[in-house]
Amino acid sequence: MPLGNVAKTIGTSFGPALDAIEQEYSRRGKLQQQEQQKTTQQNGDIYVPKIPHALPISRMAKDNAFLRDVLIYDEKKKVKPRLSWYDPYDKTWVPNNWFQDGLAADMKYYFGGANTSEASDAAVNGRT
Repeated sequence: MPLGNVAKTIGTSFGPALDAIEQEYSRRGKLQQQEQQKTTQQNGDIYVPKIPHALPISRMAKDNAFLRDVLIYDEKKKVKPRLSWYDPYDKTWVPNNWFQDGLAADMKYYFGGANTSEASDAAVNGRT
């Protein structure tokens, strides 16, 4: 082989470095798997994939606990539906006081916290 000695010299020079790089990559892969398992256990068996840095908005949405709480259904956090929009006797296309008693009250009911109650519900109070 005409360049056999050159190939052996390159192999002996770079071989240990390449072996060390391979070991480091395998160690990092094991650490990433352990981190994924930890996050899966913390998130309740939900797989959250790694998002590349080229997609910053997707990364932000992935790490946002509020979005995860809204978009992922959880059996433990059942919320009784609020039927403020439903009025069987309303013949109009848009319900009366649709913004205050409808949309704003729904946002307060679902995302306002524990201080909301059915007593403040427009449908219960008959203001539909």
